[in-house]
Amino acid sequence: MNISSKLLLSALLGVGTAGAAVTTAHAAETQSYTSHGKIEMIKNDGTTDPGVIDPTDPGTVDPTDPTNPGTGGPLSIDYVSNFNFGKQKMSGNNETYNSELVAVTTVDPVAGTKKDVANFLQVSDNRGSVTGWKLSVKQAKAFTSEVTNKTLDGTTITLSNPEVRNADNNAAKPAPSTLVNGVDISANSGDKLVMQAKDGEGAGTWAEAFGNATKDAEKAKSSVKLAIPGDSKKVAEKYSSDITWTLTDAGL
Repeated sequence: MNISSKLLLSALLGVGTAGAAVTTAHAAETQSYTSHGKIEMIKNDGTTDPGVIDPTDPGTVDPTDPTNPGTGGPLSIDYVSNFNFGKQKMSGNNETYNSELVAVTTVDPVAGTKKDVANFLQVSDNRGSVTGWKLSVKQAKAFTSEVTNKTLDGTTITLSNPEVRNADNNAAKPAPSTLVNGVDISANSGDKLVMQAKDGEGAGTWAEAFGNATKDAEKAKSSVKLAIPGDSKKVAEKYSSDITWTLTDAGL
Protein backbone atom coordinates (compact mmCIF):
# COMPACT_ATOMS: atom_id res chain seq x y z
CA MET A 1 0.00 0.00 0.00
CA ASN A 2 1.53 3.27 -1.05
CA ILE A 3 1.56 6.50 0.94
CA SER A 4 -1.25 8.08 -0.94
CA SER A 5 -3.49 5.10 -0.24
CA LYS A 6 -2.68 5.29 3.47
CA LEU A 7 -3.67 8.94 3.58
CA LEU A 8 -6.93 8.19 1.84
CA LEU A 9 -7.72 5.36 4.23
CA SER A 10 -7.04 7.57 7.24
CA ALA A 11 -9.39 10.19 5.87
CA LEU A 12 -12.15 7.66 5.30
CA LEU A 13 -11.78 6.24 8.79
CA GLY A 14 -12.00 9.75 10.19
CA VAL A 15 -15.25 10.43 8.37
CA GLY A 16 -16.75 7.21 9.64
CA THR A 17 -15.84 8.04 13.23
CA ALA A 18 -17.40 11.49 12.96
CA GLY A 19 -20.60 10.03 11.57
CA ALA A 20 -20.90 7.63 14.49
CA ALA A 21 -20.51 10.50 16.96
CA VAL A 22 -23.39 12.45 15.37
CA THR A 23 -25.84 9.57 15.57
CA THR A 24 -25.21 9.01 19.30
CA ALA A 25 -25.39 12.72 20.44
CA HIS A 26 -28.31 13.87 22.67
CA ALA A 27 -30.60 16.72 21.59
CA ALA A 28 -29.82 20.11 23.26
CA GLU A 29 -32.13 20.95 26.18
CA THR A 30 -34.14 24.24 26.26
CA GLN A 31 -35.04 25.84 29.57
CA SER A 32 -37.21 28.88 30.24
CA TYR A 33 -37.73 31.08 33.29
CA THR A 34 -40.11 33.99 33.87
CA SER A 35 -38.98 37.15 35.67
CA HIS A 36 -41.15 40.19 36.35
CA GLY A 37 -41.13 43.93 35.83
CA LYS A 38 -42.98 46.05 38.35
CA ILE A 39 -44.08 49.68 38.65
CA GLU A 40 -46.70 51.45 40.73
CA MET A 41 -48.30 54.56 39.25
CA ILE A 42 -49.40 57.24 41.71
CA LYS A 43 -51.32 60.43 41.10
CA ASN A 44 -49.16 63.35 40.00
CA ASP A 45 -49.65 66.13 42.53
CA GLY A 46 -47.86 68.64 40.32
CA THR A 47 -45.19 69.53 42.88
CA THR A 48 -42.36 68.91 40.39
CA ASP A 49 -41.50 72.01 38.37
CA PRO A 50 -41.59 71.01 34.66
CA GLY A 51 -39.40 73.99 33.76
CA VAL A 52 -40.21 76.35 30.90
CA ILE A 53 -39.49 74.93 27.47
CA ASP A 54 -38.13 77.06 24.67
CA PRO A 55 -41.11 77.82 22.39
CA THR A 56 -38.89 77.71 19.31
CA ASP A 57 -35.90 75.42 19.85
CA PRO A 58 -35.21 72.25 21.88
CA GLY A 59 -34.26 72.87 25.49
CA THR A 60 -35.52 74.95 28.40
CA VAL A 61 -35.34 78.65 29.16
CA ASP A 62 -35.50 80.99 32.14
CA PRO A 63 -37.85 83.92 31.40
CA THR A 64 -37.21 87.27 33.07
CA ASP A 65 -40.88 88.36 33.13
CA PRO A 66 -42.83 87.10 34.93
CA THR A 67 -40.79 85.06 37.37
CA ASN A 68 -43.67 83.73 39.47
CA PRO A 69 -44.43 80.00 39.22
CA GLY A 70 -47.51 78.62 37.52
CA THR A 71 -50.63 77.10 39.00
CA GLY A 72 -49.19 73.69 39.91
CA GLY A 73 -51.19 70.47 39.96
CA PRO A 74 -51.35 67.58 37.47
CA LEU A 75 -53.22 69.81 34.98
CA SER A 76 -51.39 73.12 35.15
CA ILE A 77 -50.62 76.45 33.55
CA ASP A 78 -46.84 76.63 33.98
CA TYR A 79 -46.11 80.01 32.45
CA VAL A 80 -47.67 82.91 30.52
CA SER A 81 -45.63 85.86 29.32
CA ASN A 82 -46.80 89.37 30.20
CA PHE A 83 -47.74 91.46 27.16
CA ASN A 84 -45.69 94.66 27.03
CA PHE A 85 -46.71 97.24 24.44
CA GLY A 86 -44.00 99.73 25.34
CA LYS A 87 -44.17 103.53 25.62
CA GLN A 88 -46.46 105.19 23.07
CA LYS A 89 -47.47 108.77 22.27
CA MET A 90 -51.14 109.61 22.86
CA SER A 91 -53.17 109.85 19.68
CA GLY A 92 -56.66 110.95 18.70
CA ASN A 93 -56.67 108.37 15.89
CA ASN A 94 -57.28 104.65 16.03
CA GLU A 95 -53.93 103.05 16.73
CA THR A 96 -52.53 99.52 16.90
CA TYR A 97 -49.38 98.71 18.86
CA ASN A 98 -47.29 95.56 18.62
CA SER A 99 -46.00 93.76 21.69
CA GLU A 100 -42.36 93.53 22.64
CA LEU A 101 -40.63 90.15 22.50
CA VAL A 102 -39.88 88.11 25.61
CA ALA A 103 -36.34 88.09 27.01
CA VAL A 104 -35.21 84.63 28.12
CA THR A 105 -31.99 82.88 29.03
CA THR A 106 -31.40 79.36 27.79
CA VAL A 107 -30.77 76.83 30.54
CA ASP A 108 -27.32 75.40 29.81
CA PRO A 109 -24.93 73.43 32.07
CA VAL A 110 -22.03 75.66 31.06
CA ALA A 111 -23.40 79.09 30.22
CA GLY A 112 -26.88 80.26 29.31
CA THR A 113 -27.49 82.39 26.24
CA LYS A 114 -29.79 85.39 26.28
CA LYS A 115 -32.25 85.77 23.45
CA ASP A 116 -35.68 87.15 22.57
CA VAL A 117 -38.60 84.86 21.78
CA ALA A 118 -42.23 85.38 20.84
CA ASN A 119 -44.85 85.79 23.54
CA PHE A 120 -45.83 82.33 24.70
CA LEU A 121 -47.52 80.21 27.32
CA GLN A 122 -47.01 76.70 28.65
CA VAL A 123 -49.40 74.06 29.97
CA SER A 124 -48.81 70.55 31.36
CA ASP A 125 -51.13 67.55 31.54
CA ASN A 126 -49.67 64.87 33.81
CA ARG A 127 -52.96 63.30 34.89
CA GLY A 128 -52.31 60.13 32.92
CA SER A 129 -55.87 59.92 31.61
CA VAL A 130 -55.12 61.74 28.31
CA THR A 131 -58.74 62.89 28.18
CA GLY A 132 -57.93 66.32 26.78
CA TRP A 133 -58.23 69.88 28.04
CA LYS A 134 -59.03 73.39 26.90
CA LEU A 135 -57.38 76.75 27.55
CA SER A 136 -59.35 79.99 27.50
CA VAL A 137 -58.56 83.64 28.22
CA LYS A 138 -60.39 86.80 29.20
CA GLN A 139 -59.51 90.37 30.09
CA ALA A 140 -60.55 90.53 33.72
CA LYS A 141 -59.76 94.23 34.11
CA ALA A 142 -59.54 96.96 31.49
CA PHE A 143 -56.31 98.89 31.03
CA THR A 144 -56.30 101.22 34.03
CA SER A 145 -53.92 104.08 34.82
CA GLU A 146 -51.77 103.57 37.89
CA VAL A 147 -52.20 107.04 39.45
CA THR A 148 -55.65 108.42 38.60
CA ASN A 149 -57.30 105.04 38.02
CA LYS A 150 -58.61 106.03 34.57
CA THR A 151 -59.51 103.30 32.06
CA LEU A 152 -58.75 102.97 28.37
CA ASP A 153 -62.13 102.12 26.93
CA GLY A 154 -62.70 99.96 23.85
CA THR A 155 -59.26 98.33 23.67
CA THR A 156 -58.71 94.91 22.09
CA ILE A 157 -55.74 92.56 22.37
CA THR A 158 -55.42 90.15 19.44
CA LEU A 159 -53.40 86.91 19.54
CA SER A 160 -52.47 85.37 16.19
CA ASN A 161 -50.07 83.01 14.39
CA PRO A 162 -50.11 80.29 17.07
CA GLU A 163 -47.47 77.56 17.04
CA VAL A 164 -47.17 74.64 19.45
CA ARG A 165 -44.37 72.27 20.42
CA ASN A 166 -43.86 69.71 23.19
CA ALA A 167 -41.14 69.23 25.78
CA ASP A 168 -40.05 65.96 24.13
CA ASN A 169 -39.44 67.72 20.79
CA ASN A 170 -41.41 64.84 19.29
CA ALA A 171 -43.35 65.76 16.17
CA ALA A 172 -45.21 62.43 16.25
CA LYS A 173 -46.73 63.07 19.69
CA PRO A 174 -50.47 63.91 19.43
CA ALA A 175 -50.60 67.69 19.79
CA PRO A 176 -53.58 69.84 20.73
CA SER A 177 -55.58 69.88 17.50
CA THR A 178 -57.29 73.24 18.04
CA LEU A 179 -55.16 76.39 17.93
CA VAL A 180 -57.31 79.48 17.50
CA ASN A 181 -55.76 82.06 15.17
CA GLY A 182 -57.04 85.55 15.91
CA VAL A 183 -58.21 85.53 19.54
CA ASP A 184 -59.69 88.94 20.37
CA ILE A 185 -59.57 89.86 24.06
CA SER A 186 -61.45 92.86 25.38
CA ALA A 187 -62.82 93.93 28.74
CA ASN A 188 -66.07 92.20 29.74
CA SER A 189 -66.14 90.05 26.59
CA GLY A 190 -65.97 86.76 28.50
CA ASP A 191 -63.78 83.71 28.01
CA LYS A 192 -62.29 83.10 24.56
CA LEU A 193 -60.94 79.70 23.50
CA VAL A 194 -57.21 79.75 22.81
CA MET A 195 -56.19 76.10 22.48
CA GLN A 196 -57.84 72.71 22.96
CA ALA A 197 -56.65 69.11 23.17
CA LYS A 198 -59.23 66.45 22.42
CA ASP A 199 -59.32 62.93 23.86
CA GLY A 200 -55.93 61.28 23.24
CA GLU A 201 -54.14 64.60 22.67
CA GLY A 202 -52.05 67.03 24.68
CA ALA A 203 -50.38 64.73 27.22
CA GLY A 204 -47.24 66.14 28.83
CA THR A 205 -45.88 69.68 28.56
CA TRP A 206 -46.71 72.02 25.66
CA ALA A 207 -45.65 75.54 24.76
CA GLU A 208 -47.80 77.71 22.50
CA ALA A 209 -46.08 80.70 20.95
CA PHE A 210 -47.68 83.55 19.04
CA GLY A 211 -45.34 83.87 16.09
CA ASN A 212 -41.75 82.69 15.76
CA ALA A 213 -39.08 85.25 16.58
CA THR A 214 -36.31 83.09 15.13
CA LYS A 215 -37.95 83.04 11.69
CA ASP A 216 -39.47 86.54 11.70
CA ALA A 217 -39.07 88.82 14.71
CA GLU A 218 -41.32 91.59 13.38
CA LYS A 219 -44.13 89.16 12.63
CA ALA A 220 -43.75 87.72 16.12
CA LYS A 221 -44.16 91.20 17.59
CA SER A 222 -47.32 91.83 15.55
CA SER A 223 -48.73 88.44 16.57
CA VAL A 224 -49.75 90.05 19.88
CA LYS A 225 -51.13 93.53 19.29
CA LEU A 226 -53.21 96.10 21.12
CA ALA A 227 -55.81 98.26 19.37
CA ILE A 228 -56.85 101.53 21.05
CA PRO A 229 -59.70 103.65 19.64
CA GLY A 230 -58.90 107.29 18.90
CA ASP A 231 -61.90 108.49 20.92
CA SER A 232 -60.81 106.62 24.05
CA LYS A 233 -59.85 109.17 26.73
CA LYS A 234 -56.18 108.98 27.70
CA VAL A 235 -53.93 110.35 30.42
CA ALA A 236 -50.13 110.49 30.47
CA GLU A 237 -49.64 107.59 32.87
CA LYS A 238 -48.70 103.94 32.88
CA TYR A 239 -51.60 101.55 32.31
CA SER A 240 -51.97 97.91 33.25
CA SER A 241 -54.58 95.23 32.69
CA ASP A 242 -55.39 91.86 34.23
CA ILE A 243 -55.67 88.92 31.83
CA THR A 244 -57.00 85.65 33.21
CA TRP A 245 -56.12 82.28 31.67
CA THR A 246 -58.22 79.23 32.54
CA LEU A 247 -57.26 75.59 31.91
CA THR A 248 -60.04 73.02 32.32
CA ASP A 249 -60.66 69.35 31.66
CA ALA A 250 -62.04 68.99 28.13
CA GLY A 251 -64.96 66.99 29.50
CA LEU A 252 -66.20 69.88 31.63
